[in-house]
Amino acid sequence: MKGVARSTTAPTGAARWWLTAHAGLVYLFFYAPIAVLVLYSFNDSRIIGGWDGFTFRWYGEFAENRSVRDALAVSFKVALLSTAISVVLGTLSALSIERFRWRGRRLFDAVLYLPIIIPDVTMAVMLLVGAGLAPPVPVQREDGVIEVRRGDVRVLAPPFRRRRGGARGDAGRARRPKRS
Repeated sequence: MKGVARSTTAPTGAARWWLTAHAGLVYLFFYAPIAVLVLYSFNDSRIIGGWDGFTFRWYGEFAENRSVRDALAVSFKVALLSTAISVVLGTLSALSIERFRWRGRRLFDAVLYLPIIIPDVTMAVMLLVGAGLAPPVPVQREDGVIEVRRGDVRVLAPPFRRRRGGARGDAGRARRPKRS
């Protein structure tokens, strides 16, 4: 191709074909079960293994089921509240780590990585055990109590990370003058 620079690190030949095929298989592995699930959600049969025809009947039953819709609404409210609290706490944490020097800052910075490092199953067991110890925070009372526990926010707290030297580099940080 004339006028276009080629990367010197991009794979060529068989390596390029192999990497493309491998990436395609990985995507197929992740997305094929989702596609099958969506396809079978339109199946008219009550048995998962057989196909009896195309229907919207299951979605109609879902829309008519009041308790399922209420549970979905409660889950949505919990998700919104947990996300809002997590964004505020995550932003304040990032600002405090980046802009201020205080004792325990490096430990606090390391603790923020725990939801990323600890596998989800282990985190779920820890939250299940800790759920009885954490006092619930009532959010709504008219159609059921939504309890957002501290663990929900801990898991959802976004890992606002800083680059070494800060977002503006070292030049943007105020330095204390050296005493002579």
